[in-house]
Amino acid sequence: MKDLEITDLVINPVNEPNSKVKAVCEVTFNSALTISGINIESGKYGLTVTCPKMSVIITDILVKNKFTSRILATYIINHCVEDNQQ
Repeated sequence: MKDLEITDLVINPVNEPNSKVKAVCEVTFNSALTISGINIESGKYGLTVTCPKMSVIITDILVKNKFTSRILATYIINHCVEDNQQ
């Protein structure tokens, strides 16, 4: 079986100041499997990635393969750094 790789990552920031959801993501693996509804949320211990409730398998894939790090890094680089440089 071919290893899973993120081939496309779309992050849409949420511009609601009081919302714990900071962005909504869509991740495509190996140009074949697209998962939408992944949230970047601000919590007690910082930013976290949460998956749709319907998919324990998705959560397992994201955690085991450390895709959450890539999602968070992309979000921080593309959306948080620009905000702090203004």
